[in-house]
Amino acid sequence: MPTSTGLSTYVIVPCYNEEFRLDIDYWNDLISKFDYNWIFVNDGSTDQTKKKLDEISGVKILELTQNSGKAEAIRFGVNHIIENHKDLNFILAYIDSDGAFDLKDISRNFEIFSQKALQESYETVWATRVALSGRKINRSSARHYISRIIISLIGLKFRNLPYDPQTGFKIFMMNKDLRKIFEKEFKTRWFFDIEIINRFKTNSGKEIKIWEEPVNFWKDVNGSKLNFKQYIRVLAELLIVLFVIKK
Repeated sequence: MPTSTGLSTYVIVPCYNEEFRLDIDYWNDLISKFDYNWIFVNDGSTDQTKKKLDEISGVKILELTQNSGKAEAIRFGVNHIIENHKDLNFILAYIDSDGAFDLKDISRNFEIFSQKALQESYETVWATRVALSGRKINRSSARHYISRIIISLIGLKFRNLPYDPQTGFKIFMMNKDLRKIFEKEFKTRWFFDIEIINRFKTNSGKEIKIWEEPVNFWKDVNGSKLNFKQYIRVLAELLIVLFVIKK
C-alpha cells in the first residue's frame, strides 16, 4: 500500500532494550504491506535487541554505540536519510517500536497525510490517542492523567499545542525548515516533539501546520522504560521546556 504522493517514504523506528517487546510477526506483517524504506535505530541497547531486529525482513538497521534517547535516535536516523537524499523531496515518518498502533490506523494516517500535505498544505499528520466512543484506547489511567497535567502546563506557554503531542507516530513532508530542526541535538528526551514545534517556528517564522488524526486502536505495551528516576528526568525536562526553549 504505497503512499499516493509518489514520493519516497522513510519510516524511522527507534529501539532501546526491546528484546521482550519487539513483536517480529507484527513488524514483518506491517513491512510487507508498505513499500516504504524502514530504518530501525538501535539506541545503544544492552540486551538482545539487535538479534531480534535481524529477524525482521527488508529493513535497514542503524547502530548507536550508547543510549542517547528516543529524540537523538530519531535525529540520527533523519540525518542518515538526508545524507543519502539531499534534494529533501521525500516523506519522513517515525513510529514507536512496541507495536501499539494498529496496521489499519497506520495505513489510514498515511492516506490522510497524502491528502492534507498535497491539497491543504499541512506539513505533518500526528496520530492522536483520544478515547472517543467506538475507539479502543487501552492506556494506563495514571500515565494518561499525568500526561494531561504536563501537557496542560506546557500549553500555558505554547499556544495551539496539539492535544497529544507525545504520541509515537508522526508523518512529515520534508523541507528545508524541517531539515534545520534535526541539525542540532535536542535539549530534552521526553519533549522533543514540543521542540520540533518551537524550532520550526524559529526557522520559518510561522507555526508548523499540524493535522491530528485520532486512531481507532492503541494499547499500552508492558515493559515501559518509565521508573522513578525517569519521572525525575521528566520533571527536570518540563522546566527546560517551560523556561528555556521558547523565548
